[in-house]
Amino acid sequence: MTNRAVSEIHHDTHSVLFSSMRFWTGYCALQLMSLLVYALSISLPVAASSQDLPSAQNDSSSYVLRVNANLVILNAAVVDRHNSLVSGLNQENFQIYEDHVLQSIKYFSHEDIPVTVGLVIDNSGSMGPKRSDVIAAGMSFANSSNAQDQMFVVNFNEHVTYGLPPNTPFTDQRNQLQHALSAAKTIGQTALYDAISTALDHLKQGKCDKKILIVISDGGDNASRHSLAQVVEMTKNSNAII
Repeated sequence: MTNRAVSEIHHDTHSVLFSSMRFWTGYCALQLMSLLVYALSISLPVAASSQDLPSAQNDSSSYVLRVNANLVILNAAVVDRHNSLVSGLNQENFQIYEDHVLQSIKYFSHEDIPVTVGLVIDNSGSMGPKRSDVIAAGMSFANSSNAQDQMFVVNFNEHVTYGLPPNTPFTDQRNQLQHALSAAKTIGQTALYDAISTALDHLKQGKCDKKILIVISDGGDNASRHSLAQVVEMTKNSNAII
């Protein structure tokens, strides 16, 4: 019988699976480090006695190969005390333990993997002069993202609406995102907490392991039914990065 254990660590850049480790990053820094631990064990009986197997199978077919593979994906974003992303880390900066036993890191890399991203855009009256900049920034972000990202738009003033059509929960089409960002009018008050709550619920439909909200607003909430405390609690109970 032979046993082999191989540990692998993946380090990805794009910002949110929290598995055995969980770190948080802030703002729009979407460089995430994905840590992959892969344990492979193979057991191969070399011989079997005749009393253990039917006589009809007492030949080369009596050899059995068993393979047990366990895959654990550990995604981590490392931030400093000011919640700013720490970049430039390498394999030597990480240690992985399983049941308090240090595991060797055999593979470490940076990857850009698909994520589910919600753009939560303030369209209250005060955002009027900033409207063109917000649309340009949103499209710049979309154009620089992974082509397989699942993206959606939540527009809000005192009301919260989805930017995409009802039958399109997510999109990777840039023209659809352009329309979703530019269709709303800048008028009314600011239901920021309601918008974040709605976006967090919508994120749950995403199929990507990492889920992110990018919130653009110029002021405090003055129109929500949800409170700040409720939204903070919802955020704690989700696996989203905001």
